[in-house]
Amino acid sequence: MANFFHISEAAVIGVHSCTLVAMEAGKPLSARQVATRLGVSYDHTVRVMHRLRQAGILKSVRGPSGGFLLGADPGQIRALEIIEILEGKVEDRHCFFLNGKCRGRCILFGDLRGLINRQAREFFARLTLEELAARMKDWGWEADWT
Repeated sequence: MANFFHISEAAVIGVHSCTLVAMEAGKPLSARQVATRLGVSYDHTVRVMHRLRQAGILKSVRGPSGGFLLGADPGQIRALEIIEILEGKVEDRHCFFLNGKCRGRCILFGDLRGLINRQAREFFARLTLEELAARMKDWGWEADWT
């Protein structure tokens, strides 16, 4: 299926993983628990969570009941920060050709791509993990974990 808007699987796992950790409110959550709850690859989840730990978004706790905790208050961590750690800085790209054939101005579609990127960046810059955790709780995600 075609898609106009794309975020990598790593970024999606990253935002969801951090949101799940935020929902646990100080109780470490393992990468295996996160992968199971999300229904995604454990290996990919481990790689993503370790990158977020290296960046300081997550911190790890060793031991049998260890796992990952947030590295800061969930109200201070924004979804855009997580996405940019995993994908790189979100840029305003105007040309759908990655070779810059349009010289910064798309002849066919104007500034559509730039507009979409700016709106997405603003949207993710507003979203905190605290807000995302509240959304997931309101949706009833916790009920599916037992």
